[in-house]
Amino acid sequence: TKFSSHTALKKELKNRIWGKALLPRMIDSDQGKMFLEPWDPMYNQTVDMNTSGLTERILPPGEPFSRLWFHEGLWKPVGIER
Repeated sequence: TKFSSHTALKKELKNRIWGKALLPRMIDSDQGKMFLEPWDPMYNQTVDMNTSGLTERILPPGEPFSRLWFHEGLWKPVGIER
């Protein structure tokens, strides 16, 4: 391993420069609020998102996601439109 001991690992963590935190981006739409995670393909784009058909794009448990939609009082993972 890279670190010879737990102490060496703790020292590395203390001295590491982590950079700016990547936070989710919130978007308001006529369908409600949506969070885009930093790994979403549209995270850094300023284009309008297609929010129609979000109900059909709700993902089942365990599926990877990069978008959370606030719908009926719950945050729900939704897939990217194709």
